[in-house]
Amino acid sequence: MMQATTSPPIPSTELSSASGERLQPLAGNQRIALLDVLRGFALIGILLANIEWFSRPMSELGLVERGLTGSDFSVAWLVAVFVEGKFYKLFSLLFGMGFAVMLIRASDKSLPFNAMFSRRMLMLFAFGVLHATLLWTGDILRAYAIGGFYMLGWVWLMHRPRWPGLKKPEATLKLSLTLMSLPFVLMLIIGSIFALTHDSAEMKKEWQERLQVEVVADQMLVDAKAAGVDLTAETQSDESVDVDQLSDQQRLQHLAKARAEVKAEREKDSQAEIHALTQSEFWSATAFRVQQIAEEMPFEPLMVLIDLLPIFLFGYWLIASGIIQRAEQHRVLFKSMAWLGLGIGLMLNAIAIVVLYHPASQHVSILGKAATSLHMLGQTTMAAGYLGFFVLLAHSVRWQRWLGWLIPMGRMALTNYLMQSVILSFVFYGQGFGLYDQLSRLEQMMIVAAILVGQCVFSWLWLQFFRYGPMEWLWRSVTYWQVQPIRRQSMALEQVVPTV
Repeated sequence: MMQATTSPPIPSTELSSASGERLQPLAGNQRIALLDVLRGFALIGILLANIEWFSRPMSELGLVERGLTGSDFSVAWLVAVFVEGKFYKLFSLLFGMGFAVMLIRASDKSLPFNAMFSRRMLMLFAFGVLHATLLWTGDILRAYAIGGFYMLGWVWLMHRPRWPGLKKPEATLKLSLTLMSLPFVLMLIIGSIFALTHDSAEMKKEWQERLQVEVVADQMLVDAKAAGVDLTAETQSDESVDVDQLSDQQRLQHLAKARAEVKAEREKDSQAEIHALTQSEFWSATAFRVQQIAEEMPFEPLMVLIDLLPIFLFGYWLIASGIIQRAEQHRVLFKSMAWLGLGIGLMLNAIAIVVLYHPASQHVSILGKAATSLHMLGQTTMAAGYLGFFVLLAHSVRWQRWLGWLIPMGRMALTNYLMQSVILSFVFYGQGFGLYDQLSRLEQMMIVAAILVGQCVFSWLWLQFFRYGPMEWLWRSVTYWQVQPIRRQSMALEQVVPTV
């Protein structure tokens, strides 16, 4: 069964050990098995979401693929509703929990924490840079590493004498919920202002104009291609023009030209990415990826602050408050998370995806933005629902053995995450089978199933002989600044695949 402990105090990061004792990784039977189950489950969702972007330009991230029909449309709809955006948030929760576990263990043994965790995050960032450079630019590890340093900063603030109240777990919860709600409050304010300043007649006029702009812009693109004109070579639309002073025809031509330039730029980026990734030369694809991540990195700290840090803090609170360790005593909380999170989240996601896939959302910006906001809220809500649901399952005797088979995958989460990228890059990119943009969404799901079965078996077999996955071993050795023993002496199957 899952471990139960008393509610731990929030420890200090200013720790020392006179005896010189080192903090060591948890042995297999000391780990909170529920966290490994959740990591294994999250890996399934991560793969379901990521495979699309190994066969589609990352420059189209956030755009709805409107040309899908039949089974491909059904698969895309199901992934968008049940998977997209939910599982990296679930991993973020687990990251916050893992941070709390390490901090509390260091406090219990009066051992230094800051240097150890800093090494851990620097190594994770290095893994992320290598992953993005050599395999796939959709990497999330760099963002988690940046978030780890934010967490260190928060714990440092906790222990300033000026703010003694921050040491209480409730303070972390309040900060988490406040940061989590801010984007949605901002969206609500913007939406309300728009609604109060636009009546139906004005919105109808804007919609009809946008439809005309799209038609003219598409024709401009066709004409430019036929004439061999590159609309992205220079900005041809004059942004200083006051469009309200133009005639209706001039206004239409001006807006259409600007729209055509945006579409041409987007198409150029997509074609450049496709060309780089479908070449047989590995280093040309690598050079393209280096350029991409160099452009993205300056914005990552802000993205982490807004999107990931609130979830890290919530995960930290779940451990620091002792709620996860005493989950049986908090069944009401987890039942509420499961039923409300999944119920409300499913409703929000379904509504959002129906609207986003409707052609009107492409031409009415406020409609698309409203649907995107609902989708984002639904992602967070469903991630909480998945957490609550799996905590309840983990305390059901008949489910424990089944869930136990997720534990080996979860214990090797970093190895399996990177392995998924190795396999998918070989399947889709030019240096491998070169199946980029050639497989249907349904066929992609078959590949997902094959990879997951293979990783489940591989993880189980590996842990029969070794304590950690290969990447986990390297990460831990750097974290604890000591080469960790990797070979397993002797351990029964029940210890390798424990009950939850």
